[in-house]
Amino acid sequence: MGDAPDLIIFSPSHDFIYPIECTVGPVSNKEKLQKLSMRAQRIKQALISKHLNVTILPLIITWAKSSDVPITDFEIAEGEGIGVLFTEHLQGIRDAACLYLTEDDWFEYFKKLIPKTLIP
Repeated sequence: MGDAPDLIIFSPSHDFIYPIECTVGPVSNKEKLQKLSMRAQRIKQALISKHLNVTILPLIITWAKSSDVPITDFEIAEGEGIGVLFTEHLQGIRDAACLYLTEDDWFEYFKKLIPKTLIP
């Protein structure tokens, strides 16, 4: 296993990249938030070195319910600039998948999960 995010999604029409980590446990499990933050920074530096202006919006996905996650995990995620998708988000995404949402719709949905201070 390498030192990369579990998944990377990009939006060419918006110049956004979403590095994503997945976990079945707490979002702070095994320092996943800190690792994702470091990985997102490495991606950003690599793109800067290629003179590419892309915004990096890291996300962590967990099967946990938001009500089961300690407030400290939310604070750590926010401090690291990471959006968190919980099981209730995943159910909404599954349901929305039948609605033929556009790339712009998905972009706006995920953007709302990222702390506002990081979005240009």
